[in-house]
Amino acid sequence: MAIKIIAFDLDETLYDEHSYLLSGYSEVAMYMSKTFREGGKTVGVGSILTYMLNVEAKFGRSFVFQATLGTGEHFNANTKKNVKKCIQIYRQHIPDICLYPEAKKCLNRFSKFPQYLISDGNKYVQNNKVKALGLDKIMEAFYLTNRYGNHYAKPCPYCFFLVAKREKGEPNEIVYIGDNPHKDFIEIKKHGFHTIRVLTGRYKDIKVPEERDAHITINNLSELTEEVLEKLSRRKKNEI
Repeated sequence: MAIKIIAFDLDETLYDEHSYLLSGYSEVAMYMSKTFREGGKTVGVGSILTYMLNVEAKFGRSFVFQATLGTGEHFNANTKKNVKKCIQIYRQHIPDICLYPEAKKCLNRFSKFPQYLISDGNKYVQNNKVKALGLDKIMEAFYLTNRYGNHYAKPCPYCFFLVAKREKGEPNEIVYIGDNPHKDFIEIKKHGFHTIRVLTGRYKDIKVPEERDAHITINNLSELTEEVLEKLSRRKKNEI
């Protein structure tokens, strides 16, 4: 049966997630610069932002705000209240982000197909990303798993079946395109959905067992063609 519906992941698949981090950190850095002082002097936004990015690069995202608020280089303001405020600003800001050029062309190229988005992450954050990227004007619907509860996050196939129900289609008429082999493909493959992995973002060099990976791998969305979809449609049901 031919593929009739295309669903996409969001972060690292359609746009560069680092651009969202940079946008959010910039907003928080501006807030910190206006609100806090070190030794009676205002700390520049650029200095704060550079420090945040260095912390994120070395230790990950979890403690960026705590580290920046608490470092002697900048402030002595690492309190739960201040951290909470920074997280709020980060999550609620309207991000300055854009689609990968090849993603924009891909969405246009397959405009005759019903297109959907299925994405994990904080529902308010993801909703702001969708609007900033203009995907709410392009896609039939976007399913943010956080709206339904954490137990419906990927790899749970719940939202994929919502797409099938909305389209009155079968799993083997739907292809999902994502970047994260740890969670994007393993469960939905068991239910007959087609899968494509795009080698963009921080997971591009990750190697996983075949059963966890997608049916087909492409380097970027410029390689997604109708011939690729036809190849997927012809695969036998029991093929990984």
